[in-house]
Amino acid sequence: MKKLLFLFLLAVALQAHAAEDWVLLSSGVTKEWSDISCPEPRTCYLVSGLYLVGGTGSVLKTTDGGETFAAQALPTSNPLHAISCPVAEVCYAVGDFGTFLKTADGGETWSETTLGNRADTPQLNGVFAQSAERVVVVGRDGFLRRTKDGGAHFFPPAARTLADLYSVYFSNASTGFIGGNNGAFLVSQDGGESWSPRGALRDAGALRSIGGDGEETLYAVGDAVHTSADGGASFVRRNTAGLDSGYRSVAVRSASRAYLVAATGSVFKTEDGGVSWSPAFSREGVLLRDIVCPGGAYCLAVGGSGRIFRLGTPPPPPPPPPPVPEPVAPAASSTQTAGEASIPLTPPTPPAPPAPERLSSQTTSLEANLNGKASETRTGESAPAAPVETPQPVVVSPVARAPAFVFTRTLRRGASGDEVKRMQEILAAVGTLAADSVTGYFGRITASALGAFQEKYGIAKEGELGYGQAGPKTRAKLMELFKRDLADGASPPPARTSKTTPLRQESETPFIKGDTTPLLTKVAETPAVFARTLKKGSRGDDVKKLQEFLSADAEVYPEGEVTGYFGPMTAKAVGRFQERHGVAAPGEPGFGQLGPKTRAKLLEVSE
Repeated sequence: MKKLLFLFLLAVALQAHAAEDWVLLSSGVTKEWSDISCPEPRTCYLVSGLYLVGGTGSVLKTTDGGETFAAQALPTSNPLHAISCPVAEVCYAVGDFGTFLKTADGGETWSETTLGNRADTPQLNGVFAQSAERVVVVGRDGFLRRTKDGGAHFFPPAARTLADLYSVYFSNASTGFIGGNNGAFLVSQDGGESWSPRGALRDAGALRSIGGDGEETLYAVGDAVHTSADGGASFVRRNTAGLDSGYRSVAVRSASRAYLVAATGSVFKTEDGGVSWSPAFSREGVLLRDIVCPGGAYCLAVGGSGRIFRLGTPPPPPPPPPPVPEPVAPAASSTQTAGEASIPLTPPTPPAPPAPERLSSQTTSLEANLNGKASETRTGESAPAAPVETPQPVVVSPVARAPAFVFTRTLRRGASGDEVKRMQEILAAVGTLAADSVTGYFGRITASALGAFQEKYGIAKEGELGYGQAGPKTRAKLMELFKRDLADGASPPPARTSKTTPLRQESETPFIKGDTTPLLTKVAETPAVFARTLKKGSRGDDVKKLQEFLSADAEVYPEGEVTGYFGPMTAKAVGRFQERHGVAAPGEPGFGQLGPKTRAKLLEVSE
């Protein structure tokens, strides 16, 4: 009897320990929330309108992880079923009567388009934005449309199904999945140009949600739960006996942890990649329809009666940019002339150039490519994610000084940032891109200009693999021209600038193997400030600084990838660092993560 009592008390204690603290948020709006999309860790958009007779569609936006919400002004009142936001400024929402909404200014204004005809306007159930311009929409009776220009034109991809379609998801630029009624399952291997049926998943019912970690792990949920560990090549039905059915959505928080929401209002979680599931949260009488975990930092679950629940704490806002120093007027010369003659000014002494230091690992790799040496092409570590925690900051001195500019990743449609702007500046200099198109965003105009650049220098032709994308060969040629411009005496524009300073016009001088003209200008990187725990799924400048630090030791980080994303390679490198310095061993808590002890050791060894 005592033994049974002990086991009972132990079970109760374990259940209480496993419980998670889900907090009910207040939006001030009572709506039937149907879907949520978070393009950034703290920025999310919600849509409503499901299951209400005469219900109206609405959009809410939060920029602080759910602390506050703001209603958006919409051009329609039609119920909305799904939303997808590839970046904070651009969102697409779909709903009843073929409603297709778009914002390109962060929700300040929305435009409306009706898909289908007046006689048979479809109900649109799902939308996925591959980029700011490439979008796939699905709906009833096998409705499937795709746009390549942000909704200006739509066309039906090749697909054969009459099943109601509910969800669409792309695990990478090429591979996409669509789920529908009666386990309907479509797959695309060409970025959404065509779709083919994969066969119904066993007992799947209505496939309401498909999600994954952007690598190999996929979840397909409906009346049953299916998982894939090989990128969707095969699926396994998981045992969810004793749990609810009618799962509405799935969200991935880490490589092994994911959450499900059921129509009954229950939330279930897995800690082993979907093999087993356990209850995480339940609120009686609350219908939940969607869940997201932006960057793995925290989770938001939305549903009926305006309910919004949050697990965890959103990351802090990014620090404000440092103030720009005011220009100092030059001192006047002591030599003066009589009368109204001007006083000559002594020109300021130019600052001495910084002493050359060892380049970072990615620069060494780039020089090897420019010398014609073979180098391994890696896919790198790329996925969306977000900051997580904010412990006490640890400042690590830079291991080496980096070049003024280096391309670190493949650039394609939908990309944005300083690397895109620098590429556009070079394209403008060689005459394939207009100067007023240097925007920092990689759209169809930039893709066309880059294709012309590739043809001009014999890198790729239209229709060939990599055409219109800045892969390794294209980046090497761009870097060659950039370096040659510096060697000829031109001043490089700063890596981060609000104004476009195009490079000077380049000639069509052919590329000569063995040209190792060094970068003449080197700048000191700001010391890395590790103010949070970094782990798989994290991204940002602090991750990039960590990778730069680790790449200085080939035994710790032989791959040397500096991407700003914390993936499996980075986790292994951190683990090697921890083992070398006695911080943690495989299997111990925190192994492969940058926690407080590891951050302290980084500070110690960097001094």
